[in-house]
Amino acid sequence: MKLKLFIYILLTMVSTAAGAQSASLKVNQIFTGKIIPLERMVVTKVKGKGLSKYGLNYYRSARFVANRQERFKCIDAVEQDMRTSGSGSTAQKRSEKRTAIAFMLKPQGASNRFITLVCNKEGNDQYGITVIYMEGTVKSLNELNKLINK
Repeated sequence: MKLKLFIYILLTMVSTAAGAQSASLKVNQIFTGKIIPLERMVVTKVKGKGLSKYGLNYYRSARFVANRQERFKCIDAVEQDMRTSGSGSTAQKRSEKRTAIAFMLKPQGASNRFITLVCNKEGNDQYGITVIYMEGTVKSLNELNKLINK
């Protein structure tokens, strides 16, 4: 339940700005339109002081509707990053109609990095997916969740 609330609050943050995310991550294929065309996505980027109360300095999300094959590619990209770059701090929930994955990446310099993916089945071969990439000084998923739920 806490994971659902955590992800819901992250999805309500809306603004635009520029930022840099590690191009070596597989999830970057989602944000650059290599898995889902950019025209089908709603991309949100936030950078700066508006995120400081959450211990973050960069937030990027992509929302879109995908078919079964695209869904598999998105989940696979996130899971590959979790296996190759994850730090061990993870939270996952899976059911027939919903998949939620959140994990912390290995730090990059002074920044800790996080990826979340939420996938909800919306109909026959239709899945609503949100992918989020975050950077900041917050130390863990649990700490981030506490800051967001204040």
